[in-house]
Amino acid sequence: MPNDKINVEAIYAAPFSFLERLKALLSANELIKSNAENLTDAEQALVDKYKSQIEAIEKLGVDPKDLLKKGSHVSLTPKQGMERSYKELKKFMKLFPELDIPIYK
Repeated sequence: MPNDKINVEAIYAAPFSFLERLKALLSANELIKSNAENLTDAEQALVDKYKSQIEAIEKLGVDPKDLLKKGSHVSLTPKQGMERSYKELKKFMKLFPELDIPIYK
């Protein structure tokens, strides 16, 4: 097979969900907003992990709590994420009508 071609036999949609990460980010946000001075090591690690992401979200003019709103891509359950992934793959494959590649979920 030439280096500039690949042979795709099937595409599998995979479930995705950012919900658990969102919950952790919101917990970190609450710790930051509370201005707590005596954070545990675990709490400080959580703040350190998400602080730059929270700042980037807020810089866009978005309150991190708004990410929980229904329909937000980050508030999806794995089942909802699977369905959205599958639908997006179906749309993507319409760009290649000449290909007959099955999509599975």
